[in-house]
Amino acid sequence: STVIDRESIKLSGAQTLTDVLRGLPSVSITQSGSLGSLSELRVRGSESNHVLVLLDGVVINDISQGGLIDLAHISLAGIERIEFSRGGQSAVWGSGAVSAVINIITKNDGQAPTTVTAGMGNHDTQTLGLSTSQRLEQLNYNAYAQYTKSDGSNVALVGNEDDGYRNTTVGFNSTWQFTSEQQLSLTSRYVDFRNEFDGVDAITTGKPADADNITEGDKATVAVNYRYKPTQSAWHTTFEGQWHRDNNDNYSAGASAGGNQGRQTRLNWANYWQASAWQAVAGVEYNQRLFSQYGEVSWGDPNQRQHETNKSVFAELAASVTDTLSLSSSARYDNFSRFNNDSSYRVTAQWQATPQVQLYLTTAKAIKVPTFTERFGYYPNTFIGNPELTPEASKEWEVGMQWQVNALNLTLAAFDASLEDEILGFVYVPELFSFTAANSTQDSERRGLEFTADLNYALLQWQFNYSYLDAKQTASGMTTRELRRPRHLASMQVGVQNEDCDCSGFLKFSYTGERFDTYYPPYPALAETQSLANYVMVSLNFQAQISSQLSINVSAQNAFDTQYEDIIGYRGQPRQVNATVTYEF
Repeated sequence: STVIDRESIKLSGAQTLTDVLRGLPSVSITQSGSLGSLSELRVRGSESNHVLVLLDGVVINDISQGGLIDLAHISLAGIERIEFSRGGQSAVWGSGAVSAVINIITKNDGQAPTTVTAGMGNHDTQTLGLSTSQRLEQLNYNAYAQYTKSDGSNVALVGNEDDGYRNTTVGFNSTWQFTSEQQLSLTSRYVDFRNEFDGVDAITTGKPADADNITEGDKATVAVNYRYKPTQSAWHTTFEGQWHRDNNDNYSAGASAGGNQGRQTRLNWANYWQASAWQAVAGVEYNQRLFSQYGEVSWGDPNQRQHETNKSVFAELAASVTDTLSLSSSARYDNFSRFNNDSSYRVTAQWQATPQVQLYLTTAKAIKVPTFTERFGYYPNTFIGNPELTPEASKEWEVGMQWQVNALNLTLAAFDASLEDEILGFVYVPELFSFTAANSTQDSERRGLEFTADLNYALLQWQFNYSYLDAKQTASGMTTRELRRPRHLASMQVGVQNEDCDCSGFLKFSYTGERFDTYYPPYPALAETQSLANYVMVSLNFQAQISSQLSINVSAQNAFDTQYEDIIGYRGQPRQVNATVTYEF
């Protein structure tokens, strides 16, 4: 797992979550343009909706968009830490945690100073932010807001129309310790965005072309957590209620082009026990997911409302067997309203072979239920849902080593995962003259290696990452390489702080290897699989503390304006330069 704290984010000068995650082991970013354009990630060769993203423990994947997470709309406002854990973890977090879990943790200590931030950059990018906090005897809170606006650049490789973006993010977190044994916490966040995007020229090129298309949406997240921890007791309990909603409204040439909404509600009761040599967790959970789609009745009626629920029981146990050997295990049983009941698990053994070397072995099973779009989505002449789909199941093992030599940490891991009942999203059905989704009758195999070298020495931070991936899928007796998954990924970053000038510098190189994607030319030509060239992206940042209250920051993402495509026909992120001033009260 990888933990990225606020100081590391600040040192990098990252403007978006995409900038932070790019270059991490086995993380492949697919980005279709400038700020605000679709930004997906795949981990260890998985699908984009096989990564579960949490905000303070609340699942924020957009079920109205197939369960994926669009990183473009997650600003860094209020973020204190990012915990990135690779591997299947459905036993802990439920459906969707197939290849990784990203837990975004916001500030909630009541100790952060009040700050005002203002920034500007090319593409007429403007940013304004405010954060404040207060810590009282029993109550503390953190509040933040950020507004970002950009004229953007042209997403399509042709034409000259820029595709702009606007994002307003506000959040409020608080903790009330109303007795020595009882605590109540609140997490809330609201995002309002407007994104311009291009259409597809289905007549002549089959590729993106300038169009007056807009998505207006909002995202709301709320969680309330009650904790009861008796004094001098090895047991404590928590009750939590979570709610998340995604709204997406589409417009074409000023007219409504339909939209969708997804809502998730989760109730969780967990009990914790801790002794000197072991820790245990057990609890129950209830999940409800609601999906609605609306639009003009044309070739068919897209208007619909769907729902599903599941009830879960889960347990975790971690124990020190000897001074050098520890075991941890987790299991979950899900009772689904729409599918057959299923289970997931994760077991890890860790051995401290020497004071410097630790070895570990993990085996896990993770599941992913079909999305509402796959089961019921209706797009005239393009896609018809398949309500008979069954959940996917990923079974994997991982073996690794961690070696610490003074200030140098080395990590090497190998993994092998097999995805059963993979849901193929575009299966042509001749009698319908359209595409649908279907469970594959053959497994999809993903295996690879990850290597990380991390050095923290005095005021120097240096890190190197490399990962290799072999991801294949078999359909109709043919085995092919999975699309949009590079075999080779690498990155190197260097951060230096200078106490004499109270300043810092940061440099990162990110390498993405060759990938393949499918090009759909205009009818009647057949689809083609084409290669996308490898590329290197460079990020720079310089930060200086002018006074005890005032600091400036200048950053450049894709500093050398590398031209690349992650999706056929879509221009990759162009150079983005920003200058930011922060005043701390």
